[in-house]
Amino acid sequence: MLAGIEPLHHAAELVAHQYEYYDGSGYPAGLAGAAIPLGSRILTVIREYITMLDGSITGSTMSTEQVKARLLSKKGIHYDPQVVDTFLAVLEETRANDERPVIEISWTQLQAGMEAAEVLCNDVLYLKDQILTDKHVEDILGLRKHGKSLVLRVRLGQGQGQGH
Repeated sequence: MLAGIEPLHHAAELVAHQYEYYDGSGYPAGLAGAAIPLGSRILTVIREYITMLDGSITGSTMSTEQVKARLLSKKGIHYDPQVVDTFLAVLEETRANDERPVIEISWTQLQAGMEAAEVLCNDVLYLKDQILTDKHVEDILGLRKHGKSLVLRVRLGQGQGQGH
């Protein structure tokens, strides 16, 4: 979709190759090593980190330590070793007090059971540090209809009381 928009041609290439693996076993073109655009190699690590944390790859959520171990076990096979090392170093620098990563999501990704770090509507804090219930999700989607700006930040991985 992005390839047809000239200013986004480079971004389209990065997105298209995010499923290539460092050893050449990925798709769509079976590229390997440096033949895979650097941005795609970075996207691969970040995408798989997030999907392992939320369980969409494995079927169950994983702790950050489990995900880091899995990334390291596939370093040089699925992932560029330098990208993994850099990503994990940056992750460690940003994880003060053993906090789990927080990402911004679209309202279409919102689900009960997620841990909301912050929900803002028109720059006003609506929820903070709560596990979302079906009622929360319903209320947040209601806010979307009335607000100009809805910002949803969720915490990834399992909390301390959930096997972290």
